[in-house]
Amino acid sequence: VSTTQVCWNGRDQCENQCGVWCVGSWQELLPPTPSPVGTPEFIVTGDLTFDGITYETALASVDVFVAAVATLYEVDESLVTVEISQARRRRLDDAGVVVTYTIEVETAEKAASVSALSEDSSTEDVSTAVKTAATEAGVDEEFADVETTAVGTPTTAVAPEPDDDAPATEDAPAATASEGSS
Repeated sequence: VSTTQVCWNGRDQCENQCGVWCVGSWQELLPPTPSPVGTPEFIVTGDLTFDGITYETALASVDVFVAAVATLYEVDESLVTVEISQARRRRLDDAGVVVTYTIEVETAEKAASVSALSEDSSTEDVSTAVKTAATEAGVDEEFADVETTAVGTPTTAVAPEPDDDAPATEDAPAATASEGSS
């Protein structure tokens, strides 16, 4: 026997013992839980380039980069996704990665704020945020030699429309990996 209420005419029949059509007692449906952030209207994207870290270490520490970007640009971590790629190198012995971040925001004002914070961030600011996030994640040794070599100019765009036919992506990964040319 299911505990789900099944009444053809809703509350009235359930409270009046509608018999076979109602199991249990009537409960009002809960309203849908709103997203804590809402629907993103804009996305801000930028690149951060690092030396002193291998591609493999960066991939294993995506959460560090997400936390650092969220802290730097004053947004919730849930709004940040990152893509890690190998930095293009002339010398093959140098370790380096490019972290491309995407931040989803609800308003043009927040997008402008994130862009301004990004443009005002120095390589030292970014390195400090990454090392702090690494320490908080307990991987500070892996990030001891990390240095930010470039902070790219951010771009802002209108967020793509959600694809209603796409499956739900609550557990979608926060990062993807791609290899650049060496």
